[in-house]
Amino acid sequence: MILLKNALVHDGSLNKIKKNDVLIDDDKILDVGSFSNFSGKTIDLTGFILCPGFIDLHAHSDLEILRNPLMKGKTNQGILTEISGNCGIGVFPIKNNKDFPKSLIFDILGQYPFFDWTDYNSYKDKIHSPYDMRMLTSHSALRFQAIRENANREATDEEIKQMTLLLKESFTQGTLGLSMGLYYAPGVFASNKELLSLAKTCAENNKILSVHHRCEGTNIISSLNQILSIAKQTGVKLEISHLKIIGDKNQSLIDQVLNLIENSSQVIGFDQYPFEYGSTTLMGLLPPKVLSMERIQRSAFLKDSSNYPQLINEINNPKNWDSILNMVSLSKIFITELTHFPELRGKNLIEVGEHFKINPYYALFKILSEETGEALMIDYTESSATLGKIFRHRLSAFGTDALYNSPFPHPRCYNSTNHILDPSFLKKHSSSLEWAIHRMTGLSAERFNLNDVGFIRKGLKANLVCFDPKQIKDNSSISEPAIKPEGFKYIIQNGKIL
Repeated sequence: MILLKNALVHDGSLNKIKKNDVLIDDDKILDVGSFSNFSGKTIDLTGFILCPGFIDLHAHSDLEILRNPLMKGKTNQGILTEISGNCGIGVFPIKNNKDFPKSLIFDILGQYPFFDWTDYNSYKDKIHSPYDMRMLTSHSALRFQAIRENANREATDEEIKQMTLLLKESFTQGTLGLSMGLYYAPGVFASNKELLSLAKTCAENNKILSVHHRCEGTNIISSLNQILSIAKQTGVKLEISHLKIIGDKNQSLIDQVLNLIENSSQVIGFDQYPFEYGSTTLMGLLPPKVLSMERIQRSAFLKDSSNYPQLINEINNPKNWDSILNMVSLSKIFITELTHFPELRGKNLIEVGEHFKINPYYALFKILSEETGEALMIDYTESSATLGKIFRHRLSAFGTDALYNSPFPHPRCYNSTNHILDPSFLKKHSSSLEWAIHRMTGLSAERFNLNDVGFIRKGLKANLVCFDPKQIKDNSSISEPAIKPEGFKYIIQNGKIL
């Protein structure tokens, strides 16, 4: 047994922080209260906050946990539980290994040599880690299995039926719900009929539907209305992934967005990473019709300069898709990883054009036509005011959206929780420490029915975080994203001090 004594305890709820003792035995919380007569091992936490281990509701560690089982990028910042398989991008089921296009998920999930599992059960058998990772079934994997050859098209009725059967099988094996990435290929090509069928399957099995919806910028209202309509028609519980608004001219839509969500009876909430800039694949800057092409065909299309005027026109005048380039200036999109052009790391698209001494759009098409490895970017998308308004909302939970796919990742991979707990962040966004912790612990646990974590209560997992509220801060930057967080005194995972 270990007694954590005199701590300022935040129990994961919205209760006020209270001085208390916490007794842990093996991997469980044995009791909470006052234990003046305890004679065993005691750790005095006077002046320190003690709270439940943080929960990351929106993660992409599907392959990272196989590469690095200790998950230090997360545990060093106190994240001890996460939900992966998000944005419709995942690694199971794989009924036909030869047909599973691994290269299409490497941009998001990073590289991994062996895909020798078939379903969630056999994937779990490959994980040898003390880290607590729960999973969603991903829409893309369902499409890759149900649709032969190129999945970048609408599915037939028979293929939709096959997807629902595969989804039910994953549910019986323990996945928490289904994730969709309607911005990415192949999810962007799904018909409303397909989305309704899958959402209905979730509802019938009392599972959550987590959605990266089609448009997070100019067309965000119509995009939200689509998924809200699906939720209303099927009764599914809806989680909106990494809620944000992209583009300077679109920040005024925030109140309308939040009102739409609040007035839906099916939305259980949304998650948010705490930065004004995001990270995703550089390929996502291209129109859906180009993304639908096979890799060789797409490369040839992008090498043909006669296609450039039409392509630039489609990017700057998008119809029914989110053109980040149209909403975010070229100077606000930075290269973070290009396997074949490492000299371009850290440059924005204006500087990439200057590097090749050509139009920056032409330079983008050139590198994407030649790149066969990872192609990643950071894009400045949102205002501080919008971020703060989303952060303070009662339905706003915590997610990192961390992508461990590059040596130069987004700082959120290593410094999300301390970024939030940093007193300067809380002051800037007019928020309290109590709310910040609650949205990373109890709120998240209740939303996804995680009954063994999220609170400091008798019988729950001894996953705990101890930090100095005056010393915790985020010293990371885009150029130095992996700096170890400051201010954490103890991280306790399954009852053991890390």
